[in-house]
Amino acid sequence: MTDRARIERIKNLDINYQPLRGPRPMSYDYELDEALGLIDELDESPTREEYVSRCLGPQQIGGRYRCGYWGQDYRVVAIDRGDDERWWSITVQWDDGRTTNHCTAWDETNDRVISQPE
Repeated sequence: MTDRARIERIKNLDINYQPLRGPRPMSYDYELDEALGLIDELDESPTREEYVSRCLGPQQIGGRYRCGYWGQDYRVVAIDRGDDERWWSITVQWDDGRTTNHCTAWDETNDRVISQPE
């Protein structure tokens, strides 16, 4: 079956074809979405700054948050947004006094804001 025939067959099916959102794998079929008229609806890949902001979520220096995974509260001590050669990271002080540095993204489902800095 030729690509054109495959595209026409998909167009004629009674299905709700949805394009893949966000960053797409190397094997993604751009031509199919373009042929189906969906290419304009695709999300652009986020810039590095947008990606880091999404990972940090609402966290700000001086803010207090609850980590749903560990079930503990912490205060943000520092945020390093990195650059092209370094990855971003966040430094937090846990309620038990430990200070750790990590690059785990904010989990909207389980993490929560206790207080934001003024």
